[in-house]
Amino acid sequence: MEAVFYRKKTMKKPFLFVSDFDGTMSQKDFYQLFSETNLKNLHEDLLAQYKRKEITSFGYLERLLAELNHTEQELRDAINSLPVDPMVKTVFDFVRDNGGDCAVVSAGADYYIRPIMNRVGLENIPLYANRGEFIDGGIRMTPPENPAYYSPLYGIDKELVMKDLVNEYETVMFAGDGTADFKPARLASIRFAKDVLAFRLKMTGHEFHKLRSFDSIYQFLKNDFF
Repeated sequence: MEAVFYRKKTMKKPFLFVSDFDGTMSQKDFYQLFSETNLKNLHEDLLAQYKRKEITSFGYLERLLAELNHTEQELRDAINSLPVDPMVKTVFDFVRDNGGDCAVVSAGADYYIRPIMNRVGLENIPLYANRGEFIDGGIRMTPPENPAYYSPLYGIDKELVMKDLVNEYETVMFAGDGTADFKPARLASIRFAKDVLAFRLKMTGHEFHKLRSFDSIYQFLKNDFF
């Protein structure tokens, strides 16, 4: 009699909330603390190069962070000053209290993101981001340690990260604001979007919830999801 083998069905976890960091969790991008002050001229020059497609988004941010020209203590102070949406911790806690998981996926650098996450009580939340270290008065940004997530445009390929996460969960929610968030957002079951991301999703016919603040995410989760 011929043997019959059955493949064990992989059970997916119930749901995951994924958020971008700069401009989504934080109320402004980290680089804006400097592009609006001592690096204004460099920012304008790099932005012009980016618009002419002479450099990538990663190249723009890599150069800007490398030229900060501050002591490490001054950078720590700047990191501590970056405002974060006051409802971020509430949303992450609410998701986990109801049996879900959370993650942060960012094309920024872990050098400044992880300390801010720790500051607001998200030290145990997985972070997928570019690497960063303090060198010669600036932040040296390099692509993520995992080469499977490398992107020549952004350093980290957020879409590839999302593809792996989507395979693990029945429902994946995504919150973001920028161009780099468009492809990963399309993979999500539920989307929260503002600014450029909201515009691109609207233009391509993808449904989303307007992201006014993390309180709007909390209200949706409390009233419509759970």
